[in-house]
Amino acid sequence: MPWWRPSAPRAGSGPRVEVVTRQGCHLCQEMIDVVRRAVGPEVPVHLVDLDVGPVPGGARERWTTLVPVLLVDGREVAHWRVDERTVRAAVGPAGRSLPARVLVRRRRRP
Repeated sequence: MPWWRPSAPRAGSGPRVEVVTRQGCHLCQEMIDVVRRAVGPEVPVHLVDLDVGPVPGGARERWTTLVPVLLVDGREVAHWRVDERTVRAAVGPAGRSLPARVLVRRRRRP
């Protein structure tokens, strides 16, 4: 199973929050800041840089034009931009059980 596929929330543990980034991405730092504010210091935010080091199969092709991408427990939550309300909903107990299609907010490209 690819690493970005949804996984069942781990009993007694917090959500795994990841932001997929690329070098020179001006939106990436904005998303990282929003996510860190929303989850607070108790939830670590893991960064996955598509341009540095080996990346699990298919990840670069899947997200190369969608970065930044927010993943919570392996589910895509947002591409390009996200607000704190969406992040809190995704990492909360109710959001972790929702289907990914409910959480992902796709925006039109400029």
